[in-house]
Amino acid sequence: MAWLKGQEIGGYVNIDKRVKFNDSVIADALNQNPWSDVYYVDNDNGTDGALYGTSPTRAFKTLTYAVTQVGSDDVIYVRAKGAETDASDYSYITEGAQVTVPYASVNLSIIGVTRHFRNPYMGVWFQHGATDGDTGYVLLNYAPGLSLYNLGFSAKDYIRSSYGAVSMYGGPYTTYAGSVGFSVYNCFFRDGQLNVWGGYDSCTSNCTFKASGSANSGWWSTSNTYPTGGHQVINSHFGEMFADNQALRYIYCVAGAQKDMLFQNLTMGLVPADNHYMWFGGSNTGLVCDIRLQSADVTYGTDDTDDELYSADGGVQFLLKTIEDASGANPGT
Repeated sequence: MAWLKGQEIGGYVNIDKRVKFNDSVIADALNQNPWSDVYYVDNDNGTDGALYGTSPTRAFKTLTYAVTQVGSDDVIYVRAKGAETDASDYSYITEGAQVTVPYASVNLSIIGVTRHFRNPYMGVWFQHGATDGDTGYVLLNYAPGLSLYNLGFSAKDYIRSSYGAVSMYGGPYTTYAGSVGFSVYNCFFRDGQLNVWGGYDSCTSNCTFKASGSANSGWWSTSNTYPTGGHQVINSHFGEMFADNQALRYIYCVAGAQKDMLFQNLTMGLVPADNHYMWFGGSNTGLVCDIRLQSADVTYGTDDTDDELYSADGGVQFLLKTIEDASGANPGT
């Protein structure tokens, strides 16, 4: 312990190398970082409390509690929950309520460990809405710059249609700016969409959106009466969990001025329940390119009845030369 001599620990300076500290104090001392603090969540083995969260062996139990303890630029690592009976089971973390990230947690990163991107049976999965009367999202974010990595979200029956899986909320920007500058990478949405309320300059990448019902979309956005633009959805897959359970729409950008949106390198499954792969309201502008659709004879344009790729006033451009159906043909011609 000689190396602790002279260090300030818990408000005291150690002047005697024989003084020993318990593991939690040492962990706190070693976790000093001028950029951020690191926290850990372990739903199977953790404990919510003031003396926990700063090491894998003394992790918090819930993300709900962890987000109340963090500050700007901090990082939260979440451990996958153990399989309930065997390795093929979904092992959901069910916290009993919506996880709410406060505005003060600017640039917070929440990272799942041991996440297997293409296999929804493994990794860190959060679930909410299985009980009648549940309200809210699986996760609601008010903080600008939130980053979500390697996580799975499942919105069950009672919140799927009314809310969704994750909401990036950008209400009044003085208090809520959760739709500004967020990033969602390598995440899986099983039931319940990703909602974007206004904001700008976000990136959703390498994600999978799977629906088992027609009550929700995949990626949903509105201007929410605030400046909206520069959102990107790239390198992601949209589809149905089962063949007879298509989503309402895979990409759904409703009314309001949403500018300079980019949707690139996407794959999409069966035609959604209301016959639209993508639906863009008036005053939306952007670019759709490099997408693959599991349907022949897909058309684009301003006809809300017949066009599977729909832009109300033509403000969103579709590069049809790079859009192909399952046979490799060029649709929309």
